[in-house]
Amino acid sequence: MLRTNKISRNTLFLLIFCSFFVTCFGLISVRAEAGIIRDTEIEFRLRQLSLPLAQQAGFADGVHFTIVADPAFNAFVAGRDRIYIHTGLLLNAETDGEILGVIAHEIGHLSAGHVPRRDQAIANANLATALTTLAAIATTATGDTDAAAGIIIGGTDRARRTYLASSRVDEAVADEWALMAMDNAGFSSEGLSKLMRRLSRQRALPQDRQSEYYSTHPNPELRLSAIEDHVQESAVTGTPIPETIKTHLWRIRAKLSGYNNTPLTRALQTQIDQAETAAEDDILTAMAYREAIRSYRRGSLDKARLQIDALLTDHANDPFFHELAGEIAFASGDIDAAAEAYRKALTLFPNAPQIALSLGRVLVAKGTPSHLDEAVQMLERAVKGEPNWAFARRELGIAYGRSGRLAHAHLSLAEEALLRGALQDAINLSERALRVEAVPNDVEARARDILFHLSQPLQ
Repeated sequence: MLRTNKISRNTLFLLIFCSFFVTCFGLISVRAEAGIIRDTEIEFRLRQLSLPLAQQAGFADGVHFTIVADPAFNAFVAGRDRIYIHTGLLLNAETDGEILGVIAHEIGHLSAGHVPRRDQAIANANLATALTTLAAIATTATGDTDAAAGIIIGGTDRARRTYLASSRVDEAVADEWALMAMDNAGFSSEGLSKLMRRLSRQRALPQDRQSEYYSTHPNPELRLSAIEDHVQESAVTGTPIPETIKTHLWRIRAKLSGYNNTPLTRALQTQIDQAETAAEDDILTAMAYREAIRSYRRGSLDKARLQIDALLTDHANDPFFHELAGEIAFASGDIDAAAEAYRKALTLFPNAPQIALSLGRVLVAKGTPSHLDEAVQMLERAVKGEPNWAFARRELGIAYGRSGRLAHAHLSLAEEALLRGALQDAINLSERALRVEAVPNDVEARARDILFHLSQPLQ
C-alpha cells in the first residue's frame, strides 16, 4: 500500500540540510509541504533493479531507498546505505538508462565513503563560521567555484577549503565508479551520458528553469566529456537494458502515476503506443495496474475491483495485485475480502512489514477477539520489521488497547511518541503503563528505561 507521510517544511529542511552537509550536494529547494512515500513494492523493485550495482559496492543485500514525493528531478544519499530518490526522477527520466545511471552515481558516493567523510569534515569546521561554510558550499553547488573561494576568507578556514575541494572531486569519483559498475553489470552508460548532455545545456537557463539535479550535482558540463569518452570506448555501449529492469521500472511508474494521477511523459507514452502494437505484456500489464489504481483513488471502487480481478486472473501469484485488491475491498467495507487478500499477499511475499500492518488494521476493524489476537500478531510483525516506524507502533498500541492489554498499549504509544520526538507524551504514557495493575515485567522494564533516559540532562 502506497502511503505518503506528510512532513513539515521545517522537518524536511532539517532532513535535506543534514543530507546536504554529509553528501556535498547543493541546497535543495524545499516546498511548503512534502512527503516520504512508503510502499513495499516500489522499495522492493528499486532494490532489486539496483542489486547488481550495489553488490559491487559491498552491499550484499542491496541498498535502501526512500522515495520523496516531489516532482523535482533529483536524488541524493544520506546514511551509509540509503538513497533518497524523488518521484520526479522516476516519472520524468526520458530513458531507463538515466535512472540506472543516477542510481549508480549515488551508490558511487556510498562506495567511496563520502557520507562518513563528510561527517568528519563538518565536525572539523567550527560552529562560529558554519554559515560562511554553508554559503560557500551553496555557491559551489551552482557551479561558481571561484565565487565560493572568494567567500572563504582567512588562513583559519583550511578545514572548509578542504571540504569544498573534496566536494568538487567527489562528483568525478562517483561518476568514475558508476561507469565502472555499469560496465561490470553489463549496463550501457548511454543514459547517464544523455542526462549529463541535457543538464549541461541548462547552464544558460534562468535558475527557476534549471533541473534541481543540475543545481545539486554541480558541473555536469565538466563531467560530460569524461562520460562520453567512456561510452565511446565501452564494450557494452548499445546493449539494451535487461527486460527485468524494464519491468521493475514500468511497475514503479504505473504505481506512482496512478496514485498521484499524473500523466506519463511523451517518451513513455510513445513506448506504450508501440507496445499496444507489439503486444508487450509487461508494459500493458503495468498500464492496466495503473488504471485500477486510478479508479480506486477516484472512488470508483466497483470498476477498480473488476480491473484488479482481471489482472489477478492472469497473474494469480502477484503479491502486489493482491495487496491492491485488499485496499479496494477495505475501502468498499468488505473486511473479510480485504483480510483474505492481504493474507494471500503476505503468503506470496512474507518479508513485508507494511502489508502485515495493513492486515493488522483490517483485523482491528473486524474487532472480534480472535481477529484482535491475529491483529496483534500482524502488527507486532510490522513493528519488528520496521522498528523505527512510528505509525506501526501507534497501530499496535490501538490493537493492544482493543484487546484489553492496557499496559502494552500505553507502552507502544509511548514508544511511538518517542519516535515522533514528543518527549513529554512519551513520559506521560510510560507512567500510565506503570500504573496498570499487574504490569508485565517486560513492559515495566521498557517503560522505566524510557523514563530513565528522558530524565537525563542533555550533555
